Amino acid sequence: MIQLIFIGTLGLIWMHFSSLRYLFRLRLLKKSNELFEDEQDPARVRKEADSTTSKTAITTTAIIGLLETLYYALCAVLFIKNQIIFYISTLLASNSIVNLIDFLMRAKFIIKSPTKYLIEEIRGFKWYSKIAMTAAELIFCLGILYAAYALS
Repeated sequence: MIQLIFIGTLGLIWMHFSSLRYLFRLRLLKKSNELFEDEQDPARVRKEADSTTSKTAITTTAIIGLLETLYYALCAVLFIKNQIIFYISTLLASNSIVNLIDFLMRAKFIIKSPTKYLIEEIRGFKWYSKIAMTAAELIFCLGILYAAYALS
């Protein structure tokens, strides 16, 4: 079971670094206005909505959110004697569940207009909270690696 935690933790660390890189890239695109150029072009929006790429990306994001939630739940169960890890993993699991529900509730909007969804994701408080949560999840994953190494 510890090997599963090692593999899952390394995978999650990779996902979070990729997520941070993606968020910063989106922010740079916003600043250079490349993301806003064709925002109102109806033909482009329709093409994006009909493309299988946007549907695949949405499905992939939902699956990753589900895997992330399961990982935090597994950490809560495996490290139940370590109260710090238990409470933090429970908090992160509940945050993942809330984000997953929010994402699934907005799936129709995301399929219809992926560009508008991305623009909403990089504005104001939501962007800063995503950065903070991703950083907290990275620190948690490093703590899990240390705790799993100590158990083995």
